[in-house]
Amino acid sequence: MNRLTDEYIMEKVKAGNLEYMTELFIRYHQPILSYLARCTGNLEDSQDLTQSVFLRMLKYRASFDVSRNFKSWMYSIARNILHSHYSERKIVVEAIDKYTFHTSMEVDQNENNEKLYRC
Repeated sequence: MNRLTDEYIMEKVKAGNLEYMTELFIRYHQPILSYLARCTGNLEDSQDLTQSVFLRMLKYRASFDVSRNFKSWMYSIARNILHSHYSERKIVVEAIDKYTFHTSMEVDQNENNEKLYRC
């Protein structure tokens, strides 16, 4: 399977041959994990987010356009998950107590924006 293109493999996954997803996981687990680790600075969060990327790829496999670049599609999913991760963190802090944590929310949001910009 090493000689098959990512787009061909994803076309098979899209058609319901989910065993092909293993090859994509083998090829891209480490690069996605590294990307997310650089963006978050947290290995544990990055591992969870990496898992979410591959689950979302399966969930939205029907949206993959085989005429487009697979890596671009995959990394856009990773970036969207990263954005959601930081948005959820902000909402949790706001929900706890928006007055007490106002200063730290601003710091967290600025830090989150910097991390997203770097990625």
